[in-house]
Amino acid sequence: MIRSKVLLPLKAVLGLSLAVAGVPGYDNPLLLGVGTAPSALANKSMIKISQVGPGVTRKIKLGLNKAVVIDLPTDAHDILVADPTIADAVTRTSRRLYVFGKTVGQTNVFIFGPGGEELVSVDLEIERDISGLEANLKRFIPDSDIKVEIISDNIVLSGSVRTPQDASQAERLAEIFVKGGEATTRNATASSSSANGDTEVAMFNEERQTSQIVNMLTIEAEDQVSLKVTVAEVSRTVMKQLGFNSSVSGDNGQIAFQYPTNLGGATNWIN
Repeated sequence: MIRSKVLLPLKAVLGLSLAVAGVPGYDNPLLLGVGTAPSALANKSMIKISQVGPGVTRKIKLGLNKAVVIDLPTDAHDILVADPTIADAVTRTSRRLYVFGKTVGQTNVFIFGPGGEELVSVDLEIERDISGLEANLKRFIPDSDIKVEIISDNIVLSGSVRTPQDASQAERLAEIFVKGGEATTRNATASSSSANGDTEVAMFNEERQTSQIVNMLTIEAEDQVSLKVTVAEVSRTVMKQLGFNSSVSGDNGQIAFQYPTNLGGATNWIN
């Protein structure tokens, strides 16, 4: 059995057992291929590296609290993780590597052969798995067209909704997502005794991630056209200057209107 220089093999056993048991956060590992957008997470839990040698690099995007298995074409001897706080990598055989995403961020994993030669380097990016948030948005706001993106561990909501209430509800769902559930690592402690009597302990520390919600949603109802009606009042003095001199009178519940007196001096009462 080959061990990573910075990791304990028990973490691989614990992580796999949690996945089999169906513990949230350890099921359905998510992996991205090179150049794939975050919204196009592929449901893969294993990749195979067919080419090794100096300068060979693979880029992998892994969901937070998810795992991926990497199969190598040749025997590995040493595994080095640049930042063990972001990811764990252990080997159970000389040609199989287990990688676990612990916190959001970026790191490198270097794999060396028996002679110290570099076999392959992995550029690893750990980000939140937003598939759960996307599913909830479609469930609770079915008439909307909302797109979710991750930018520097912040949630960006774009697209359109029908009402301002839908926009507020979408933002609230995003806040719930970043405060708990898939956005939070979990505590776990376990120990294991080997055949030679040694005891190995693996621990998972809970760390809350602080993220911002950027709401760029547009409201479809705001496209309505507003009409403004202006009522102009004409002064009676101005009407007299224009040659109009009319009067209104009433008697016994009747209203009479007299046409302007300057129209030939004729009067006409309408009862």
